[in-house]
Amino acid sequence: MTGKLVIAAALTTFSYLAGRAFGGTPSREADSLRMLMDDMQMLRTLTLERLVPMGDALSEMRVPLLRQTGERMRKNVALTPGKAWAETVEAQKGEPVPLPQADAEELERLFQGLEVLGRSEHAEQYARTIERLGRREGDLRAAGREKRRLYASLGAMTGLAVSILLM
Repeated sequence: MTGKLVIAAALTTFSYLAGRAFGGTPSREADSLRMLMDDMQMLRTLTLERLVPMGDALSEMRVPLLRQTGERMRKNVALTPGKAWAETVEAQKGEPVPLPQADAEELERLFQGLEVLGRSEHAEQYARTIERLGRREGDLRAAGREKRRLYASLGAMTGLAVSILLM
């Protein structure tokens, strides 16, 4: 009987941990969004304070789509940020885009805004983009915590049910 209880406890624990791991996806998305926000802060600093050309600044980012956009701008200096971004996203057609649609649209708004706004408005444009991404990150983290708790509980209950059936 003791052996069955140990197996039941191990099965329940394993199921709990499996549920918790399965529920962790939104946290990974939030981490990716945090990296994008960090890149946006770095891009703002490089382009507005250090006056680094946009193509060179984008080439130093950690997010691959931003780096690819920067490479396009470095190869063709006539490309504007919005057009370079659109070409980079278009080149991804057929492949999984590493950014959620909402984030890609937010970056598209940023890059298009940088084309038409004067340099003095660029700081505001960056701040709005970072703020929107920050709100989305907060929402993802809250959803991740809730989902993790739900799946962990579901996993533990499933493990208990299987343990009872095996006894």
